[in-house]
Order: sequence, then C-alpha cells, then structure tokens
Amino acid sequence: GLHSDPARPVTDATRERALRLVRALRLAFGAAIEDDSRYGDLLAGIGALETMRAADPALRDLGPFSMDLFERAAHAGGQAGPATDAYRDLLDRAADAVHRQPGAVLSDFVTLPHVTAAARRLGGLTEQELDTEAARVLRLGNGPAAVGAPERARLFWATVKVLEWESRTPDPDALTGRILHLDRPDPARRPELLDLVAQAAAVGVDVDNPTELGAFHLETLGALAPRTQLLDPNGVPTGRRWSPTPPNAAPTTLTDRVVVAAPQQGGGYRAVGQERPPWSAPGGSPAYLVWAGGGRDHLLMTLPGGFRARVPYDEVAELLARDPVLNTRPQDTTDVVLAVPKAAPAAATGPAAGGTPDTDPQAVVSAGTGRTVWASQGSVSLAPTGPSRPYVPSLLPSAPGRPAAADWAA
Repeated sequence: GLHSDPARPVTDATRERALRLVRALRLAFGAAIEDDSRYGDLLAGIGALETMRAADPALRDLGPFSMDLFERAAHAGGQAGPATDAYRDLLDRAADAVHRQPGAVLSDFVTLPHVTAAARRLGGLTEQELDTEAARVLRLGNGPAAVGAPERARLFWATVKVLEWESRTPDPDALTGRILHLDRPDPARRPELLDLVAQAAAVGVDVDNPTELGAFHLETLGALAPRTQLLDPNGVPTGRRWSPTPPNAAPTTLTDRVVVAAPQQGGGYRAVGQERPPWSAPGGSPAYLVWAGGGRDHLLMTLPGGFRARVPYDEVAELLARDPVLNTRPQDTTDVVLAVPKAAPAAATGPAAGGTPDTDPQAVVSAGTGRTVWASQGSVSLAPTGPSRPYVPSLLPSAPGRPAAADWAA
C-alpha cells in the first residue's frame, strides 16, 4: 500500500496520492466502479502500479500518477477488446508483480518506449534548463519563474506525445508545408514542426488533425492576439484584421452599414452610397468581421511580424472557434462576416472535376463555429466612411447597380 506504518499518521501527500488513484479508477471504469465486488482488488492493483512508478528512478521525478500513464500502461501490449478489460488485466498483473517482487519498478514491469525516451531526454537537463524548456513549450508569459511541478509534468507528457506522433506519422516531413504554411514541404523544418506538435499537445490540440495543427500554428504567430483585433469607436472588439494593412494601422470599425462602390473613369473606385447590410437589425448584436485578402478557395492572411500565407477555410473556421473574443458573443445572434473578396460562390456548389468537393467558405466556417456566416460574390474590403471616420465593409457589387443586400449571402 501507499502507507505501510500504522504507527504514523497518513500524510497529506499520501492522501492526495490515494485520491488521485481513486479518481483514475473512476475515469477508467465509471463512477459506479466503487460498487463492483472486485473494487478492493482494483484498488490494490492501482496502488501497486503507483508503488512501481514511485520506485522507478527514471519516472518518479517527472510528475505524479496520471491517466496518460495509466492508459499507456494498459495498452502497452496492444491488447484488443474493451478498454476496461485492459485496465483490469494491467491491475491484476501489477498486484501480482509487487507481491512477487516488492522492489519492482514500472519501466521493468511494462514496456513504454516513448515514456522512457522522454524521461531520458528530460532527465539529462539541469533543473534550470528543465524549467526554461517548460516555459518555452508551454508558452508561459512569465517564463521559468512560472514553472512548478504541474508545469514540469505537462512538459513531460507533451514530450511523450510528440515522440508518439513522430513514430506513427508516415512522413512528418511531408506535413511541414501544410502545417507550417510553406509553399512546399521542407525537411529542414522538421524540428520546427515537432516543436509545434509538442506545444499543441500541451494545450490539448488533436495533433493527429492537420487542420487543428495548422490553426494552432497561426495562433502561435499571433492570429488571435490583441494586435489583430478590429475595434469599434468605443474600443470594443468587432472582428479580426488579417489584411495586409500597415502594421500600426488600427482603424475603428462599424458593422451596421456597407459602403457601395462603383468604378470611376480613369481607374479606381468611388463610393456611391451606403446601405444597411442584411446581418444588421435594429437592437441586434453587432456582427463579427473577418477582414482579409484572398477569395473563394483560400483566405490570404497577413499577421504582425511579416507572416503572409494562403490559409484554407477549414483552418479559418478552427481559428474562429478558438477566438477568445468571438467566444464571448452569443452564438445564435452574433453573425460572422467574411470581408474577403468574392468569397461567396456564384451558384450552388457541387463536386468539382475529379470528384473533389467544391467547398463553400460560408458552409465551412459556419460548420466550424456554429454561427451564421455572410460572404459576398463581389469585391469586399473595409473603407472609411469619411476623413477620420470609422471603417465599414466596402462592396463593389458583382454586377453594376446590384443592391448590396442582394450580393451578400448566408
């Protein structure tokens, strides 16, 4: 057991370890497991597992017992069948191993190659180096000073997960282009990709989903930072500015009107009027603008720091689903407006040549955010309503004289 001296009181640390094991059993088997006739055996087994972990010099200093460890130990042999059977088998074997060999350690009892590899990698660092690495991978704003035991444990499991990802991904180098938003794959950038995967794993991103990884890459570059916010005249955020504007430009923005433009002689465009857009209703919630270049097949994202790349709309949807500002707005009343040129399809979409789905950006972003999404067939940007006046969406209709409302679709 975790407490072997009846003459001494149980310490708070031992009590916390025991509660952690009880929680792990509930997570693995369900809350009703405590009514199981073999619950005592399961407790003994998980206690034995924890005893082996705590006795293991390679693992004992890299965080407490966790579900990450429990899951990997249960499935270390690639057992088929229900997960609960794998957990029961593991705990039976653990209890027997400790009974037969009281000094057994976990890494001898079960083979966990990526766990032990991560332990070796981090075990070679000094305490200062470990805290610096944790602060970097976990992207802690206060640096190493913010690192404690929980952060070191998160670093350890992020390291395990990136090693696992690399081993099961057929060609990581081929993913550098898509996930790091390069023109083409670049094997020399694999370390950067693996670093990104570790950071993503640390915050719960599905590292086997390239869309989530790509969106997370954009987030690390500042796509959701305050510098990309559009603000109304009162300083309230009204959207995201992913357009190639001057780095210090921070125009105030309104969403309750649209400037209609028309070509003028000699080139260029002129404003010919203003209209109330179809997403604006008296007393309704302001829409959330996404201002960027691009078109129907991609969004052209420009970020502070000089990043500029084509971004697929599934990553745009994932980014907006993670947007901390948008997530504070009511989902059923806050529409998203893609202020992106010609992002709306001219007709109903269907399979393209070769059977590839012809994707509608509105449908993709709406599915990813659960919100109504507006886009236009015309050329859209943001433009000021006058000198020193707020910016509003500006539309060059897809056909001369066409009403602005007819050019927007949701």
